Amino acid sequence: PVPLTLILKYLLFILVPILFLLGIMGLWYLKREVAQKTQNLNKEIKYRKQVGEALQKSEQKYRQLVEQLQEGIWAIDKDVNTTYVNPRMAEMIGYTVDEMQGKHLFAFMDERGVEISQRNLERRKQGIKEQHDFELIHKNGQRIYTSMETSPITDEQGNYIGALACVADITDRRKAEEELSKLNLELEERVKQRTEQLEEEIAERVQAETRLAHTQKMLKAVFDGISDPLVLLGRDMRLKMLNRAAADYYGLSEDLIILESKCHQMLRDSAAPCQGCEVPTAISSGKITQFERKGFMDPEMLEKVYLYPVKYEDSNVWDILIRISDITEQRLLEEQIIQNEKMASLGVLISSVAHEINNPISFISFNIPILRDYIEELMPIVDAYAAEQPDFEICNMPYADFHEDISKLLDNLDHGSVRIKASVSNLKEFSHVKDKVEEKWIDLNLVIESVLSISQIQLLKNVKSFVTHIPENLPKIWSDPYALEQILLNLLINAAQAASDKKDLEIVLSVEIRNSWLNHLILEVIDNGNGIDEKTKKKIFDPFFTTKSLAEGTGLGLYVCHGLVHSLRGRIEVESEPEKGSKFRVIFPDKDRRNKKRL
Repeated sequence: PVPLTLILKYLLFILVPILFLLGIMGLWYLKREVAQKTQNLNKEIKYRKQVGEALQKSEQKYRQLVEQLQEGIWAIDKDVNTTYVNPRMAEMIGYTVDEMQGKHLFAFMDERGVEISQRNLERRKQGIKEQHDFELIHKNGQRIYTSMETSPITDEQGNYIGALACVADITDRRKAEEELSKLNLELEERVKQRTEQLEEEIAERVQAETRLAHTQKMLKAVFDGISDPLVLLGRDMRLKMLNRAAADYYGLSEDLIILESKCHQMLRDSAAPCQGCEVPTAISSGKITQFERKGFMDPEMLEKVYLYPVKYEDSNVWDILIRISDITEQRLLEEQIIQNEKMASLGVLISSVAHEINNPISFISFNIPILRDYIEELMPIVDAYAAEQPDFEICNMPYADFHEDISKLLDNLDHGSVRIKASVSNLKEFSHVKDKVEEKWIDLNLVIESVLSISQIQLLKNVKSFVTHIPENLPKIWSDPYALEQILLNLLINAAQAASDKKDLEIVLSVEIRNSWLNHLILEVIDNGNGIDEKTKKKIFDPFFTTKSLAEGTGLGLYVCHGLVHSLRGRIEVESEPEKGSKFRVIFPDKDRRNKKRL
């Protein structure tokens, strides 16, 4: 028999390689499984990384989207505490995002909003979406009308963990709805009076038509209400719109206006564009252009033309709006201002000349009477000598002619000095311009009495009837007494000289105090003289203009009067017709009420 040890040895010899081979095969299989699982794990890690990056990008994308929304986004937890708001939501009620974070929802609501939110909390927990209008409280205390659409938020098991609300500011809409409600009520009342059967249908139709017609009418009224001519042209120079002033300017009636026609054809009846037209340049440049020209329809006028490029939001095409302004009066006013400055400079020059002439002429006037006395003392002696000498001559002329001539010379010297003094006085009156009026509280009755005493002689000489309408107990006024005296005196003297040859000349002086700031004190001087024609009326306030003789006036009275009225911030009006007399009305504002001054 084979020994057991030998059998075991042979078995071990056979089994060890087999076990070794099986071990190697097991290790190879295990290595392959590990490699396979490692590869799968790497793929899963890469996939999860890609998913994470995608989720992160998606989260950033949606966060940016949410933060840029014009609606507010408000998230709360199950305890109604704020977990997230976007910037628009915080801006809507005047807070920052950080200030709202973690705050209780009810902190931003009024009592009614709190009541509604509490009442609907259970419905949100049941997964029901809701939409309500809330009044949120702004940080500054104002109420903000909002529309809030709320959706519940649940976890993976479906448990309620909070809510997400989309909030829109409907303050403007609410105001519009309130205004619209008022319009609806008015409209329904009018429709109800007309018919009861079609109330609802007609109300809707009339409301829409009324609003549309009102808008169109308002826009047309605004456009037509502008006093300057307005013309809207397209880039191709075709007429799109013009207002009533433009139609009147070009002499077009509504039935003759053809829109979309070329402007030179419609407005000028010309086949070719206007020479030197600035419109194409303004359209291409896109800049406002302005220029001056002689009147397009009236060469006697001066116009300023503005070209405004108009670009619409949904188009890259420019239109052009043309505005035509009449600047004729403006230029005349500028010329008048220049003329006034010239007259002021002339006044200063005349004042200097008058001063230089006044001194020597005063010396001459003072010495002429003395010279006359000297000659009168000497003449008896010369007369006695000439009586003894029949052939006595002086300066190669007979003594009798000399005696007569020397008397005439003295008279001429005296008359000439008087004339020079009168001229100097007129020049000084013309150049007398006060730097500013010296206003104070004055009794108007005293001023009128002073003027009447000064002008009494002239009035008694030329006027048959002089009537005054002056209220008793006139209140004191804030003005310059000298200026008022000068104004009244010039007007009364001017009225007295209105028809010095008229035997039944009448003058009325009236004073009126009105309860109006602008037309407070009104002084009127009325006469039934010869009157003034329209051509003369335009010149009566010009310096040195007069219809009187040189002996009666210099043409400075009304000029000075007009300047004094203007310096007191008043105005002077004239009503007159030839052969029917004149009415000069001086109107002063209530400077006491304007300046808040009191006695």
